[in-house]
Amino acid sequence: MKKRLFVHVGTEKTGTTSIQDFIAGHKKQLKRQGLTFLEAGTESNHHYWLAKALGFRFAPKPVDEEKESRALSECRAFMDKHPEDDLLLTSEHFDFNPNPENIKRFVDFFEDYEVTVVLFLRDQISYCQSLYAEHIKWGGLLDFSEFIKRTAKQSRYAYLSKYQCWDQHVKKVVVVDYNAARGNLIEFFLDSIGIEDDISRSSNVSFNSNTTPSMEFLSVVRLLNNGVRKSERRQFYLDLLKLVINKHPDLLDRKPFFIPLKFKDLFEKEIENNRK
Repeated sequence: MKKRLFVHVGTEKTGTTSIQDFIAGHKKQLKRQGLTFLEAGTESNHHYWLAKALGFRFAPKPVDEEKESRALSECRAFMDKHPEDDLLLTSEHFDFNPNPENIKRFVDFFEDYEVTVVLFLRDQISYCQSLYAEHIKWGGLLDFSEFIKRTAKQSRYAYLSKYQCWDQHVKKVVVVDYNAARGNLIEFFLDSIGIEDDISRSSNVSFNSNTTPSMEFLSVVRLLNNGVRKSERRQFYLDLLKLVINKHPDLLDRKPFFIPLKFKDLFEKEIENNRK
């Protein structure tokens, strides 16, 4: 009989950091309920290097060949050391360009396990805005239309096709509506992997709210980024944000948000696919 493997795939901007921090702080409790966190191929509480090693990336070249190779060997060694354990993985990077090739590579790597994928999804419009905010916060220079064009080319909003791709290769795909789960994120996650929620009730972990600033504020930051060295843009953003919070918090107020008209059909199509 095969062992079980649960992989929390993200997506980005659906409370992944909160879930990963919760897992990191409750490994012993999860272990007592029969689920072992795979202690290899990780960075910042998630399986970043394992995801890259298995090909979940948008660029064709490895991020770091040495670290990716080490992630694979350390993961194999961990599995050999815990041959009877059901395993838990988490990284939103498993949602970076999922395709038949890298998903098959994932399944082959974990051939001794029945794989269940947990996929948190939010409505594409707020997801798009939140992704764009991250682009600007980390020093990006693309305007909103250019950013949508790039991320759409990466199939970031094509939830149905990503679901179908995983569903064709693994035992089960569990989809969680992020908008419905926001107030009880950890409880929804534990339920998706079949764990009783006694852990969450005894937890002090709170939902990590990461507010998306207004599009007007992001547009100003993008223009200012052009005059700041790339290595200094992240700190520049943090300093500017602190100043605005203290002096002009009204500049961060989110206003009604609109997708550029030329992308209206794209988002309407994907939102319709959500029902499927």
